[in-house]
Amino acid sequence: MADIRAYVGMSGSAKTLCLSNEAWHLWLKGYRVYSNYDLVFDGNTKPWSKRYNEGELNYSPLFHPKDLLRIKLRGRFVIVLDEIDNFGSDPDDLMGGVDAYDFKSEAARMTSAFFKKRLRKLHGSLRYSVQQMRMVPPRVREETEFLDLPQVVKTRMTGDPARPTAPLVVVIKEKRINPESPGGEYHDTGIARRLAHPLLGLGYVTPDMLQIYNTDADILSAADLPQPRANPFAENAVNDEKFYHACQKHFGVDCMVELLQDSGNNSQWIGDVVVTPPGQAPIIFDVTGVKKYYKDGKAQYMDLKPKWEKLKEMLQLDAKIGSVHYLAYYQMEGEKRDKQAWYLIPLSRLRNALYSPIHLLPSSKIITGSKNLRVQEVEAIPLANLQLTPTKTDTVVIN
Repeated sequence: MADIRAYVGMSGSAKTLCLSNEAWHLWLKGYRVYSNYDLVFDGNTKPWSKRYNEGELNYSPLFHPKDLLRIKLRGRFVIVLDEIDNFGSDPDDLMGGVDAYDFKSEAARMTSAFFKKRLRKLHGSLRYSVQQMRMVPPRVREETEFLDLPQVVKTRMTGDPARPTAPLVVVIKEKRINPESPGGEYHDTGIARRLAHPLLGLGYVTPDMLQIYNTDADILSAADLPQPRANPFAENAVNDEKFYHACQKHFGVDCMVELLQDSGNNSQWIGDVVVTPPGQAPIIFDVTGVKKYYKDGKAQYMDLKPKWEKLKEMLQLDAKIGSVHYLAYYQMEGEKRDKQAWYLIPLSRLRNALYSPIHLLPSSKIITGSKNLRVQEVEAIPLANLQLTPTKTDTVVIN
Protein backbone atom coordinates (compact mmCIF):
# COMPACT_ATOMS: atom_id res chain seq x y z
CA MET A 1 0.00 0.00 0.00
CA ALA A 2 1.27 3.44 -0.90
CA ASP A 3 1.95 6.10 1.73
CA ILE A 4 -1.35 7.97 1.51
CA ARG A 5 -2.96 9.98 4.32
CA ALA A 6 -6.12 12.10 4.26
CA TYR A 7 -7.15 15.13 6.34
CA VAL A 8 -10.91 14.97 6.69
CA GLY A 9 -13.18 17.68 8.03
CA MET A 10 -15.80 20.23 7.14
CA SER A 11 -14.99 23.78 6.05
CA GLY A 12 -13.13 25.66 8.79
CA SER A 13 -11.85 22.54 10.56
CA ALA A 14 -8.20 23.51 9.87
CA LYS A 15 -7.57 20.55 7.59
CA THR A 16 -5.76 22.72 4.99
CA LEU A 17 -3.67 24.22 7.77
CA CYS A 18 -2.64 20.75 8.92
CA LEU A 19 -2.00 19.62 5.34
CA SER A 20 0.18 22.65 4.62
CA ASN A 21 2.01 22.33 7.92
CA GLU A 22 2.99 18.73 7.15
CA ALA A 23 4.15 19.73 3.66
CA TRP A 24 6.27 22.49 5.24
CA HIS A 25 7.74 19.99 7.67
CA LEU A 26 8.74 17.62 4.87
CA TRP A 27 10.07 20.48 2.74
CA LEU A 28 12.40 21.42 5.59
CA LYS A 29 13.68 17.84 5.48
CA GLY A 30 14.55 18.19 1.80
CA TYR A 31 11.46 16.66 0.21
CA ARG A 32 10.24 17.82 -3.20
CA VAL A 33 6.66 19.09 -2.85
CA TYR A 34 4.00 18.95 -5.57
CA SER A 35 0.86 20.96 -4.82
CA ASN A 36 -2.42 22.07 -6.42
CA TYR A 37 -2.56 25.26 -4.33
CA ASP A 38 -0.14 28.02 -3.39
CA LEU A 39 2.44 27.27 -0.69
CA VAL A 40 4.92 29.79 0.75
CA PHE A 41 7.60 28.27 2.97
CA ASP A 42 10.16 31.09 2.96
CA GLY A 43 8.10 34.23 3.67
CA ASN A 44 8.18 35.35 0.02
CA THR A 45 5.23 37.74 -0.30
CA LYS A 46 5.42 38.31 -4.07
CA PRO A 47 2.30 37.41 -6.11
CA TRP A 48 2.16 33.80 -7.25
CA SER A 49 2.51 34.60 -10.96
CA LYS A 50 5.63 36.69 -10.30
CA ARG A 51 7.20 33.96 -8.17
CA TYR A 52 6.36 31.43 -10.89
CA ASN A 53 7.88 33.51 -13.70
CA GLU A 54 11.04 34.15 -11.67
CA GLY A 55 11.44 30.52 -10.59
CA GLU A 56 10.96 31.29 -6.89
CA LEU A 57 8.27 28.73 -6.00
CA ASN A 58 9.11 26.30 -3.20
CA TYR A 59 7.08 23.57 -4.85
CA SER A 60 6.07 22.19 -8.23
CA PRO A 61 2.53 23.28 -9.16
CA LEU A 62 -0.04 20.72 -10.32
CA PHE A 63 -2.65 22.28 -12.60
CA HIS A 64 -4.31 19.07 -13.79
CA PRO A 65 -4.05 15.30 -13.09
CA LYS A 66 -2.07 14.86 -16.30
CA ASP A 67 0.74 16.83 -14.60
CA LEU A 68 1.22 13.81 -12.34
CA LEU A 69 2.74 12.04 -15.34
CA ARG A 70 5.66 14.47 -15.24
CA ILE A 71 6.80 13.13 -11.87
CA LYS A 72 9.87 10.99 -12.48
CA LEU A 73 11.54 11.47 -9.09
CA ARG A 74 11.91 8.37 -6.94
CA GLY A 75 11.58 8.83 -3.20
CA ARG A 76 11.69 11.95 -1.00
CA PHE A 77 8.73 13.68 -2.57
CA VAL A 78 5.21 14.38 -1.39
CA ILE A 79 2.07 15.36 -3.28
CA VAL A 80 -0.37 17.61 -1.41
CA LEU A 81 -3.86 18.12 -2.83
CA ASP A 82 -6.29 20.48 -1.15
CA GLU A 83 -9.93 19.41 -1.71
CA ILE A 84 -8.94 16.44 -3.85
CA ASP A 85 -12.46 16.09 -5.26
CA ASN A 86 -11.97 19.42 -7.10
CA PHE A 87 -8.55 18.50 -8.53
CA GLY A 88 -8.80 18.64 -12.32
CA SER A 89 -12.27 20.16 -12.39
CA ASP A 90 -13.25 22.92 -14.77
CA PRO A 91 -13.38 26.18 -12.77
CA ASP A 92 -16.23 27.39 -14.98
CA ASP A 93 -18.66 24.57 -14.27
CA LEU A 94 -16.99 22.70 -11.36
CA MET A 95 -17.44 19.36 -13.12
CA GLY A 96 -15.11 16.52 -14.00
CA GLY A 97 -12.75 16.54 -11.00
CA VAL A 98 -11.43 13.67 -8.92
CA ASP A 99 -14.86 13.07 -7.45
CA ALA A 100 -16.43 9.74 -6.49
CA TYR A 101 -19.68 10.88 -8.07
CA ASP A 102 -17.90 11.41 -11.39
CA PHE A 103 -15.58 8.42 -11.19
CA LYS A 104 -15.60 7.91 -14.97
CA SER A 105 -14.16 11.34 -15.69
CA GLU A 106 -10.70 11.63 -17.20
CA ALA A 107 -9.37 13.34 -14.06
CA ALA A 108 -10.69 10.63 -11.72
CA ARG A 109 -9.44 7.72 -13.81
CA MET A 110 -6.01 9.25 -14.40
CA THR A 111 -5.51 10.16 -10.74
CA SER A 112 -6.75 6.81 -9.47
CA ALA A 113 -4.37 4.94 -11.76
CA PHE A 114 -1.40 7.05 -10.66
CA PHE A 115 -2.02 6.77 -6.93
CA LYS A 116 -2.91 3.08 -7.06
CA LYS A 117 -0.03 1.86 -9.22
CA ARG A 118 2.65 4.48 -9.84
CA LEU A 119 3.02 6.29 -6.50
CA ARG A 120 4.15 3.20 -4.59
CA LYS A 121 6.71 2.30 -7.27
CA LEU A 122 8.13 5.82 -7.09
CA HIS A 123 8.29 5.58 -3.28
CA GLY A 124 6.43 8.85 -2.92
CA SER A 125 3.73 10.07 -0.51
CA LEU A 126 0.32 11.63 -0.93
CA ARG A 127 -1.46 13.94 1.51
CA TYR A 128 -4.87 15.29 0.64
CA SER A 129 -7.82 17.04 2.24
CA VAL A 130 -11.50 16.35 1.69
CA GLN A 131 -14.71 17.12 3.52
CA GLN A 132 -16.06 13.55 3.42
CA MET A 133 -14.33 10.33 2.41
CA ARG A 134 -17.27 9.26 0.29
CA MET A 135 -16.35 12.11 -2.06
CA VAL A 136 -13.03 10.36 -2.91
CA PRO A 137 -12.95 7.86 -5.83
CA PRO A 138 -12.99 4.26 -4.51
CA ARG A 139 -9.53 3.32 -5.80
CA VAL A 140 -7.90 6.27 -4.02
CA ARG A 141 -10.06 5.81 -0.92
CA GLU A 142 -9.10 2.15 -0.58
CA GLU A 143 -5.40 3.00 -0.87
CA THR A 144 -5.60 5.57 1.94
CA GLU A 145 -4.05 4.09 5.07
CA PHE A 146 -4.61 6.83 7.66
CA LEU A 147 -7.25 9.48 8.28
CA ASP A 148 -6.47 12.59 10.31
CA LEU A 149 -9.46 14.45 11.74
CA PRO A 150 -8.44 17.99 12.82
CA GLN A 151 -10.49 19.80 15.44
CA VAL A 152 -10.04 23.41 16.52
CA VAL A 153 -10.28 23.39 20.31
CA LYS A 154 -9.13 26.95 20.98
CA THR A 155 -9.10 30.16 18.93
CA ARG A 156 -7.54 33.59 19.28
CA MET A 157 -8.57 37.10 18.27
CA THR A 158 -6.69 38.50 15.28
CA GLY A 159 -7.86 42.12 15.08
CA ASP A 160 -8.56 41.60 11.38
CA PRO A 161 -12.18 42.57 10.53
CA ALA A 162 -12.19 40.13 7.59
CA ARG A 163 -11.02 37.24 9.79
CA PRO A 164 -11.54 38.17 13.45
CA THR A 165 -10.64 34.74 14.86
CA ALA A 166 -8.00 32.18 13.98
CA PRO A 167 -7.20 28.70 15.34
CA LEU A 168 -4.78 28.62 18.24
CA VAL A 169 -4.87 24.98 19.34
CA VAL A 170 -5.71 22.16 16.92
CA VAL A 171 -6.00 18.53 17.98
CA ILE A 172 -5.68 15.86 15.31
CA LYS A 173 -7.32 12.50 15.93
CA GLU A 174 -6.05 9.59 13.91
CA LYS A 175 -7.88 6.65 12.32
CA ARG A 176 -6.50 3.73 10.36
CA ILE A 177 -7.97 1.49 7.71
CA ASN A 178 -8.83 -2.06 8.74
CA PRO A 179 -6.77 -4.27 6.37
CA GLU A 180 -9.26 -7.12 6.84
CA SER A 181 -12.09 -4.98 5.50
CA PRO A 182 -12.02 -4.53 1.71
CA GLY A 183 -14.88 -2.06 2.08
CA GLY A 184 -12.61 0.55 3.61
CA GLU A 185 -13.74 0.59 7.25
CA TYR A 186 -11.63 2.64 9.65
CA HIS A 187 -11.02 2.38 13.37
CA ASP A 188 -9.55 4.73 15.97
CA THR A 189 -5.87 4.26 16.71
CA GLY A 190 -6.16 6.05 20.06
CA ILE A 191 -3.61 8.63 18.90
CA ALA A 192 -4.44 12.33 19.22
CA ARG A 193 -1.72 14.92 18.66
CA ARG A 194 -1.58 18.72 18.77
CA LEU A 195 -0.60 20.61 15.67
CA ALA A 196 2.95 21.82 16.26
CA HIS A 197 5.25 24.32 14.60
CA PRO A 198 7.77 22.34 12.49
CA LEU A 199 10.65 24.67 13.40
CA LEU A 200 9.88 25.87 16.92
CA GLY A 201 8.09 22.79 18.14
CA LEU A 202 5.36 24.88 19.76
CA GLY A 203 2.05 23.10 20.28
CA TYR A 204 -0.11 25.98 19.13
CA VAL A 205 -0.74 27.81 15.86
CA THR A 206 1.48 30.83 15.31
CA PRO A 207 0.73 33.60 12.77
CA ASP A 208 3.46 32.42 10.39
CA MET A 209 1.78 28.98 10.21
CA LEU A 210 -1.31 30.70 8.79
CA GLN A 211 0.74 32.46 6.12
CA ILE A 212 2.35 29.44 4.45
CA TYR A 213 -0.62 28.76 2.17
CA ASN A 214 -3.18 30.64 0.13
CA THR A 215 -6.53 29.21 -0.97
CA ASP A 216 -8.44 32.49 -1.28
CA ALA A 217 -7.92 32.74 -5.06
CA ASP A 218 -7.82 30.27 -7.91
CA ILE A 219 -4.18 31.02 -8.53
CA LEU A 220 -3.21 27.60 -9.84
CA SER A 221 -4.78 28.13 -13.22
CA ALA A 222 -3.34 27.80 -16.70
CA ALA A 223 -4.43 31.42 -17.24
CA ASP A 224 -1.73 32.49 -14.76
CA LEU A 225 1.04 30.86 -16.77
CA PRO A 226 3.18 32.98 -19.09
CA GLN A 227 1.89 32.75 -22.64
CA PRO A 228 4.04 30.32 -24.66
CA ARG A 229 5.69 31.51 -27.82
CA ALA A 230 4.05 30.45 -31.04
CA ASN A 231 5.60 27.31 -32.45
CA PRO A 232 5.15 25.68 -35.86
CA PHE A 233 4.44 22.27 -34.31
CA ALA A 234 1.33 23.32 -32.37
CA GLU A 235 -0.90 21.21 -34.61
CA ASN A 236 1.19 18.11 -33.96
CA ALA A 237 1.07 18.77 -30.23
CA VAL A 238 -2.73 18.77 -30.42
CA ASN A 239 -2.59 15.51 -32.35
CA ASP A 240 -0.41 13.98 -29.64
CA GLU A 241 -2.90 15.01 -26.96
CA LYS A 242 -5.74 13.37 -28.89
CA PHE A 243 -3.69 10.22 -29.41
CA TYR A 244 -2.91 10.14 -25.69
CA HIS A 245 -6.63 9.94 -24.96
CA ALA A 246 -7.11 7.33 -27.69
CA CYS A 247 -4.42 5.16 -26.05
CA GLN A 248 -5.95 5.64 -22.62
CA LYS A 249 -9.31 4.51 -23.97
CA HIS A 250 -7.87 1.48 -25.79
CA PHE A 251 -5.38 0.15 -23.23
CA GLY A 252 -7.44 0.81 -20.12
CA VAL A 253 -6.73 2.43 -16.79
CA ASP A 254 -4.33 -0.33 -15.66
CA CYS A 255 -1.79 0.79 -18.27
CA MET A 256 0.51 3.72 -17.59
CA VAL A 257 0.07 6.19 -20.45
CA GLU A 258 2.61 9.02 -20.53
CA LEU A 259 2.61 11.99 -22.87
CA LEU A 260 6.09 13.43 -23.35
CA GLN A 261 5.62 17.05 -22.42
CA ASP A 262 7.96 18.47 -25.07
CA SER A 263 6.26 16.50 -27.82
CA GLY A 264 5.46 18.63 -30.85
CA ASN A 265 7.29 21.59 -29.37
CA ASN A 266 10.87 20.43 -29.00
CA SER A 267 10.48 16.81 -29.99
CA GLN A 268 13.54 14.67 -30.59
CA TRP A 269 11.45 12.20 -32.60
CA ILE A 270 12.16 9.34 -30.23
CA GLY A 271 8.51 9.13 -29.25
CA ASP A 272 5.50 11.16 -28.25
CA VAL A 273 3.36 8.78 -26.21
CA VAL A 274 4.61 5.88 -24.06
CA VAL A 275 2.24 3.11 -22.95
CA THR A 276 3.46 0.62 -20.35
CA PRO A 277 1.10 -2.34 -19.89
CA PRO A 278 1.34 -4.08 -16.50
CA GLY A 279 4.36 -6.38 -16.45
CA GLN A 280 5.35 -5.65 -20.05
CA ALA A 281 7.89 -3.60 -21.94
CA PRO A 282 6.90 -0.06 -22.95
CA ILE A 283 5.25 0.61 -26.29
CA ILE A 284 6.43 3.90 -27.79
CA PHE A 285 4.41 5.81 -30.37
CA ASP A 286 5.73 8.55 -32.60
CA VAL A 287 2.64 10.55 -33.47
CA THR A 288 2.92 12.10 -36.91
CA GLY A 289 0.65 14.78 -38.24
CA VAL A 290 -0.51 13.76 -41.71
CA LYS A 291 0.79 15.96 -44.49
CA LYS A 292 -1.53 15.60 -47.42
CA TYR A 293 -0.11 15.14 -50.89
CA TYR A 294 -2.96 14.12 -53.15
CA LYS A 295 -2.37 11.91 -56.15
CA ASP A 296 -5.39 11.03 -58.28
CA GLY A 297 -7.44 12.52 -55.47
CA LYS A 298 -6.90 9.56 -53.17
CA ALA A 299 -3.40 9.05 -51.82
CA GLN A 300 -2.25 10.52 -48.50
CA TYR A 301 1.46 10.65 -47.81
CA MET A 302 3.40 11.22 -44.58
CA ASP A 303 6.68 12.96 -45.21
CA LEU A 304 9.42 11.25 -43.17
CA LYS A 305 12.37 13.02 -44.78
CA PRO A 306 13.16 15.22 -41.74
CA LYS A 307 13.48 12.26 -39.42
CA TRP A 308 14.60 9.14 -41.20
CA GLU A 309 17.91 9.20 -39.28
CA LYS A 310 15.96 9.31 -36.03
CA LEU A 311 14.04 6.20 -37.04
CA LYS A 312 17.29 4.24 -36.73
CA GLU A 313 17.76 5.57 -33.22
CA MET A 314 14.26 4.42 -32.31
CA LEU A 315 15.05 0.86 -33.39
CA GLN A 316 18.33 0.96 -31.49
CA LEU A 317 16.44 2.09 -28.40
CA ASP A 318 13.96 -0.77 -28.86
CA ALA A 319 16.80 -3.28 -28.98
CA LYS A 320 18.37 -1.74 -25.87
CA ILE A 321 15.38 -1.51 -23.53
CA GLY A 322 13.06 -4.08 -25.08
CA SER A 323 10.47 -1.57 -26.18
CA VAL A 324 8.47 -1.51 -29.43
CA HIS A 325 8.13 1.62 -31.56
CA TYR A 326 5.17 2.44 -33.76
CA LEU A 327 4.41 5.27 -36.14
CA ALA A 328 0.93 6.58 -35.41
CA TYR A 329 -1.15 8.77 -37.68
CA TYR A 330 -4.82 9.59 -38.11
CA GLN A 331 -7.19 9.79 -41.03
CA MET A 332 -10.65 11.26 -41.22
CA GLU A 333 -13.22 8.63 -42.06
CA GLY A 334 -16.96 8.18 -42.41
CA GLU A 335 -19.40 9.44 -44.99
CA LYS A 336 -18.96 13.00 -43.79
CA ARG A 337 -15.26 12.50 -42.93
CA ASP A 338 -16.03 13.55 -39.39
CA LYS A 339 -14.51 10.59 -37.52
CA GLN A 340 -10.84 10.53 -36.58
CA ALA A 341 -9.37 7.02 -36.80
CA TRP A 342 -5.83 6.22 -35.63
CA TYR A 343 -3.56 3.82 -37.53
CA LEU A 344 -0.23 2.25 -36.53
CA ILE A 345 2.78 0.90 -38.40
CA PRO A 346 5.49 -1.06 -36.50
CA LEU A 347 8.73 0.80 -37.05
CA SER A 348 10.60 -2.46 -37.63
CA ARG A 349 8.67 -2.93 -40.89
CA LEU A 350 10.30 0.23 -42.24
CA ARG A 351 13.83 -1.09 -41.77
CA ASN A 352 14.43 -1.71 -45.49
CA ALA A 353 13.81 1.95 -46.22
CA LEU A 354 15.78 3.47 -43.34
CA TYR A 355 18.82 4.18 -45.49
CA SER A 356 17.16 6.63 -47.82
CA PRO A 357 14.88 9.62 -47.28
CA ILE A 358 11.37 8.42 -47.79
CA HIS A 359 7.75 9.27 -48.20
CA LEU A 360 5.33 6.90 -46.55
CA LEU A 361 2.02 6.13 -48.21
CA PRO A 362 0.10 4.76 -45.19
CA SER A 363 -2.46 2.76 -47.10
CA SER A 364 -0.14 0.83 -49.38
CA LYS A 365 3.64 0.97 -49.63
CA ILE A 366 6.86 2.87 -48.97
CA ILE A 367 7.98 5.15 -51.78
CA THR A 368 11.69 5.94 -51.55
CA GLY A 369 13.89 8.58 -53.07
CA SER A 370 15.25 6.05 -55.54
CA LYS A 371 12.96 4.43 -58.08
CA ASN A 372 15.33 1.45 -58.29
CA LEU A 373 15.00 0.54 -54.59
CA ARG A 374 12.21 -1.97 -54.16
CA VAL A 375 10.62 -2.43 -50.73
CA GLN A 376 7.85 -4.59 -49.46
CA GLU A 377 4.38 -3.17 -48.97
CA VAL A 378 3.55 -1.98 -45.46
CA GLU A 379 0.11 -2.50 -44.04
CA ALA A 380 -1.07 -0.22 -41.25
CA ILE A 381 -3.42 -1.52 -38.57
CA PRO A 382 -6.03 0.41 -36.55
CA LEU A 383 -5.12 1.23 -32.98
CA ALA A 384 -8.15 -0.75 -31.80
CA ASN A 385 -6.62 -3.93 -33.31
CA LEU A 386 -3.24 -3.58 -31.60
CA GLN A 387 -2.44 -6.43 -29.23
CA LEU A 388 -0.75 -5.69 -25.91
CA THR A 389 1.86 -8.43 -26.33
CA PRO A 390 4.46 -7.34 -28.92
CA THR A 391 5.76 -9.98 -31.32
CA LYS A 392 9.43 -10.81 -31.55
CA THR A 393 9.54 -9.70 -35.18
CA ASP A 394 8.72 -6.15 -34.13
CA THR A 395 12.12 -5.68 -32.47
CA VAL A 396 15.09 -5.26 -34.77
CA VAL A 397 18.75 -4.65 -33.98
CA ILE A 398 20.50 -2.09 -36.18
CA ASN A 399 24.26 -2.52 -36.36
